Amino acid sequence: MPHTRFTKEFRDEAVRLALTSGRSRREVAQDLGIGLSTLRHWLDRRREREIEDPPAERQEDMATELKRLRRENEILRQEREILKKATANGMDRPCSRREHGRAGLFRRQGAMPCHTRPRPRPSPRSALTWARIL
Repeated sequence: MPHTRFTKEFRDEAVRLALTSGRSRREVAQDLGIGLSTLRHWLDRRREREIEDPPAERQEDMATELKRLRRENEILRQEREILKKATANGMDRPCSRREHGRAGLFRRQGAMPCHTRPRPRPSPRSALTWARIL
C-alpha cells in the first residue's frame, strides 16, 4: 500500500472529529478513509503536544488549581494532626457506664471522664534526679 501524506488541516479535522463526534474511532477512520492505527497515532501525538505545551489559558487554570489544591492539602494536614491528637488522648473510644460509675457521674451530668484529657503521669524520675544526671 502506498504511503499517503495528509495535510495538517486534514489531520487536525480528523482528530477533532474523533474527539467530539461521539462516534467510535473505528467509524471515524472508516468514514475518512484512513487506518485506525493512523488515527490513533494522530490522537496520541496531539495528546503529547498538549501535555508538553499546554495553551496559555489552561496554564492559568492549572496554576489556580494547583494553588487551591495546596491550600486544601494544608487544611487536610491540620485536620489529620487534630485527629491524631484526639485519638492519642483516648477521645476516640466510646463512653462506658463503668467509667462514669467509678467517677460518680451519670451520663446526663455532662462531665464525662472519657471526654476530658487524661492527666499526665508523673515522670519516674524526679526533677532532682534529672538535675544530677545532667
